[in-house]
Amino acid sequence: MSRGERLAYAWKSDQEQSDEIMENIVRALEEKDSAALLKQFSKRTQKEEKDLEKQIEGLMEYYQGERKEFKGDAATSEETEYGRLVEKSFLGNYTLMTDQKTYRVCYKFQLADENKDEVGLSALEFVTEETYQKEVEAQGYYPWRFQEEGDGVYWTD
Repeated sequence: MSRGERLAYAWKSDQEQSDEIMENIVRALEEKDSAALLKQFSKRTQKEEKDLEKQIEGLMEYYQGERKEFKGDAATSEETEYGRLVEKSFLGNYTLMTDQKTYRVCYKFQLADENKDEVGLSALEFVTEETYQKEVEAQGYYPWRFQEEGDGVYWTD
């Protein structure tokens, strides 16, 4: 993400920023553009996750249908130093409805960081609504895989 793109985000609400991140993810999936999705990941994640391209290709195959709508939000975390934004991260949590399936989506996105290699997605996970609800009924919450397994792309039927 360029400096100009980061500055443009600064004028948007957290909800607008979160929705734009999700919009970019969905657009890449609908266009079957794995390169566009890969570019959304931080340079660090691209470097450290050796099979990230393969993970993205798997998600492209997993995703079905054309988007009807998505809704959700993100928890944000900010760190400032003497009034200057040093770090801002999003943990997005969305419901994505297509004409074929409904998915729950969670992502981790770093917007501002002094280490520019950290800016971008680090984790993206999709799960079907049915599986999500079964886990919530059984445990009271859904155990997102990336929280245990680390950065990357995950999906569960």
